Amino acid sequence: FDSGGIDAVSNIVRFHVRNIVSDEDQLYFLENVCALIMVLSTNSNCVVAIKSSGIVDDLFSVVKSSDNADNYISEHLLLTVIELISKTGDENNELFTAALSFAIRMMEMPTTEDRLINIIVSIHLIVSSMDCCIDAILSRKVRDQVLNAMCHMPSSAAVQEASCYIISFLCTKMDDDVIPTLRTSDEIVAIRNAMRVHQTHSSLQAAACLAIRNFCAARGNIEDKVVTVLFESINDVVKASVTHPKSPIVQENACGAFWALSTVSDHMALSVASSGAIECIIEAMSEFPGLLSLQDDACSTLVVLVAEEENFEAIGTERGFDAIINCLGQYASNMAISERVCSIVAALSTTNLFEVKLAIIEHEIAVNRIIECMYRYPQNSHIQMAGSEIISLISVDEYIMSDIAGLGGIDRLSTAMQQHLDNSLVQEKACEALKMLIPGVENDILMGNDVGKWIIVSMRRHKENSKVQIQGI
Repeated sequence: FDSGGIDAVSNIVRFHVRNIVSDEDQLYFLENVCALIMVLSTNSNCVVAIKSSGIVDDLFSVVKSSDNADNYISEHLLLTVIELISKTGDENNELFTAALSFAIRMMEMPTTEDRLINIIVSIHLIVSSMDCCIDAILSRKVRDQVLNAMCHMPSSAAVQEASCYIISFLCTKMDDDVIPTLRTSDEIVAIRNAMRVHQTHSSLQAAACLAIRNFCAARGNIEDKVVTVLFESINDVVKASVTHPKSPIVQENACGAFWALSTVSDHMALSVASSGAIECIIEAMSEFPGLLSLQDDACSTLVVLVAEEENFEAIGTERGFDAIINCLGQYASNMAISERVCSIVAALSTTNLFEVKLAIIEHEIAVNRIIECMYRYPQNSHIQMAGSEIISLISVDEYIMSDIAGLGGIDRLSTAMQQHLDNSLVQEKACEALKMLIPGVENDILMGNDVGKWIIVSMRRHKENSKVQIQGI
C-alpha cells in the first residue's frame, strides 16, 4: 500500500491482461489479483486506495468483456469480483447496477447447478450491499430469474437460501410503484416450498423467515389472493421455530415473521395466535434474552396479539410473564421495548383469569420494573398511562398497595399527572390508580407528593371528562 503497489497491480490489469493469450494463464493471473485485493480490502486505508485506483472496475470489465459471457473465466471469477465490489464499491456506485445486470444476463443462459449457485450468491451480495433502490426493470428481471432458479432447482439448498435472501432484500429496496408488481403469491409459494423441502436446513429456514418478514412489512396493501397464500405460510414459520430451537438466527427471523404476519390483518393475527406462535415467541425470548432484534420483534408481536382477550392465557403463563419482565430489565434503556412491555402487561392486567392475574401480582420484580420504567421515561405518555393502569389493576390488597407506595408508585403517579396535564387518558389512569392506592397508603406519603393538589388540578383542567371527575371525587 505504502509503496504504490495497488496502483502498480491496477496498471497491469488495465494495460496487460488482454495481452495474455492463454486462457489458463489469464485465469491464473486474475485469480491471484483477486486474492491479493481480497486480502488488502480488509484494511481500511487500502480500501480507499482500491476505490481510487479503479482496479475493481477494471477486473469487472475484464470478466464482463471476455469472449463468451458463459466461459470459464466469467463463471469462476464472477463471484469473487462481485464480492470485491460489495466490499469496496460505494453504495450508489453504478458498478453495482452494472454487475447486477451482468449477473442476470448470465442467468438467462444455459447453466449448470454449480454455476447457478455462484451467480445467485453473487446477486445476493450485490443486492444486500446496495443502499439505493433498484429500478423497476432490473427489479423485475432479478425477481423473475430468482423464482425461475428456485423452481428448477428445488433440491439445491444453496440456491434456495440465496434466493430467499434476494427476495428479502428486494422487498426493502423497491420503489413504491414497483411493490404491487413484485409482491405476488409466486414469491410466497416459492419460499414456502423451499422451507418444506429443506426443513432441517437452519440457515435456509432463517433466510425464508426473513423473506416472509420483509415481504409482509413492505409498504402498501397486500392483495387478497396473496394474503390467502400467506395464511398457509404461518405454519411453516412455526415449524421452523420448533425444529431449530437453539438457532438464534432462525428464532430471530421467525419472531420477525410472526410480527409482520400479525400486522397484515386482524384475521391473520388470530391465525398467528392459534398456530402455536405465542409459545414459540416465549421460548425464543427465554432462550435468547441477549438478542435485541429478537426481543423487539417478539414484543411487537405480543402487543398485536394481546389485543385479543382470548390470547391472555397463552401469553400470561408464568414462563411467558418471566420472559416479558426479563426483557424489560435487560433493555430498560430502550424506550421502544419498554413501551411495548408496559402495554403488554397493562393489557394482561385487565384479565379476569385468576392464573394470569396471579402471575402478575406474585412476580418478584414485575411491579418494581414497571415503576422503574415510569421513573426512566417521565415524558413518555404511553408508558405513564400503561404503568398507571397496571398499578390500579393489581392493587387488590393493602400489602400490595403498601409495596407499590414503598417503591415510589405514588410519586410516579403524581409526576405523571404533572408532566401530562393536557393528556386526559394519562390523567384518567393516574386518578384511577390513586383511588385504588389511597386506602392502603400512609397520609404522609400522600401529602408529601401533593396528591390532593394534582387531583384538583386535573379535575379543573378536564371538566368534560367524566372518568377524571368520578375518579377524582
